[in-house]
Amino acid sequence: MLALTERGPDAVDKKVGEEPSGRPFDEISIDADGRAFNPLINTGAIACTGLMAGTSNERYNQFETLVKRSVYRPDEISMDESVYKSEMSCNHANLKIVDALLEKDIIPAGEGELALDAYTRVCSMSVTAMDLAVMGATMAKNGTNPVSGEFVFPEAIVNKMVTVMMSCGMYSGAGKWIVEVGIPAKSGVGGFLLCVVPGVCGIGIFSPKLNRDGNTTRGVSVAKELSEKLGLHVLKQDEGDGSSHKPDDKKKAKDKKSKGSTKNVKVAPVSTTVEQTPVTPMTTD
Repeated sequence: MLALTERGPDAVDKKVGEEPSGRPFDEISIDADGRAFNPLINTGAIACTGLMAGTSNERYNQFETLVKRSVYRPDEISMDESVYKSEMSCNHANLKIVDALLEKDIIPAGEGELALDAYTRVCSMSVTAMDLAVMGATMAKNGTNPVSGEFVFPEAIVNKMVTVMMSCGMYSGAGKWIVEVGIPAKSGVGGFLLCVVPGVCGIGIFSPKLNRDGNTTRGVSVAKELSEKLGLHVLKQDEGDGSSHKPDDKKKAKDKKSKGSTKNVKVAPVSTTVEQTPVTPMTTD
């Protein structure tokens, strides 16, 4: 979002695409046009930090400021220094990505170390599940934080990012996610999962155990349950849309559908931290 705001969509689109790579998140992923496949894998995220201006610390501070404006408790947001040092000590795969980005002129010469350092700082930020939920709700409400009421993101940029999240946010597990859960989302190898249901809610989940795609195992299960129980799948038709239903059923479906519009709706955050226990089916009253 910062790269889009600072450089503009046209400049970013020349360097970073919008397509799922079909590869593991930490592999070099550059398309046939010489662009990073998308901004939600390591290659694309590092490319975006390389397009920003300023020192590594200044780039990180811009990101932290933006995050603080979109979360629940901004005063508790900070970079975990121990995580940053640990990540920098074993950044071998990302160093290879930087070399590839420099070779393809996706990031300017001399920006490699700055881009990687800023990216690693961002990855070392500490947030809670509630912060993630409010961040998701901010995007769900067209860029306005539902807790503070502050306008944070331009609507056009939110729409672009949420759309890319739908197809690329779950790494190489994106296809199955769209079919089974159907919510724009972004996962992270730290075990977090941020979901955006446009006009309805934001969801934040934390559980550190990962599956082979690099997504939170229990978090994906919880999101699937939420989607099924609450009818959040954005691509599934509501019951009553078919011609075989009675008029009353159609009216109920229409009323249900109107609740998901972005007008006259109170967008809410939903968060959960999943402990190291089996995920059990949720019940509804």
